[in-house]
Amino acid sequence: MLRPQLVAAGLLIAALFTACTGSAGENTPQPSAEITEYALATATATLSEASTPEFELPTATPYLYTVVENDTLFGIAARLNITLEALMAANPGINPQALSPGAQLLVPSGGSASTTPMPQLTPVPVSASPPLCFASAAGELTCLVLIANDGDQPMENVTGFVRLLSASGAELAIIEAVPPLNLLPAGAAMPLVAYIASPPPNWASAQAEIASAFWVQSDDSLYTPIDNVEFGWTPTQDGSAARVQGQVSLAGSASSVWVMAVAYDAAGQPVGVRRWESEGETGFDFWVYSLGADIADVQVVVEARP
Repeated sequence: MLRPQLVAAGLLIAALFTACTGSAGENTPQPSAEITEYALATATATLSEASTPEFELPTATPYLYTVVENDTLFGIAARLNITLEALMAANPGINPQALSPGAQLLVPSGGSASTTPMPQLTPVPVSASPPLCFASAAGELTCLVLIANDGDQPMENVTGFVRLLSASGAELAIIEAVPPLNLLPAGAAMPLVAYIASPPPNWASAQAEIASAFWVQSDDSLYTPIDNVEFGWTPTQDGSAARVQGQVSLAGSASSVWVMAVAYDAAGQPVGVRRWESEGETGFDFWVYSLGADIADVQVVVEARP
């Protein structure tokens, strides 16, 4: 079983912090910064009226990119100056490990492909736990795949997918698993999130596989280092949600600050994840919800960009 760790993430920096319990107000706070909610709450493994992680495509006219030999989704996204998440969202159902030369991908931005050769990036190993899947009352399915960076340096663009299998082991569906943050520091853990609105009705089990993970390149301008994070969390009486409050100290300026809170049950399994976003604001106050068992622990990862 993976042992999740509390980590504040910056380029080549992975600091471990200890969670403490703070006091929560009576009403759910209304933070000014945007909150991206990857999972809504219920007190059981069944969601009620779940909302889903959605990726809004840019408004610029999309175009098609033709895959060439040795292409990877990460390399294509970097070359076209778009996010890996946006590229995957624009091409649902694509298998990141089976890109065929000549295949065409929908590119959700108005940029054009660069003729500058891209460096060949070597994927690195990353361990993943079996997926935990939670069904909603509407039949939607959300799966969390806990991943860990067991190396000694940070990695980025960790992506994967979840396969839904029949009782006989036949593959029925494949779902992209998206990371809430771009950066996974050394010794850190976080869940990938996979969602499908209409899973096959006769699926019996799920398997997870990592599609890509790369060491962070030697460019310290990509992320703003984190000096310190102070935070506390307080669960609701029934354990279905927890309020997370804290302050991030940066070693420089940042145009964006992302705080990811991961809720764990008593067995150390992830049961909820939520990402708080701001345009440089460093004080955070938001809620994370459980998809299943009562929340027994909350840990955070912080990512900042200049």
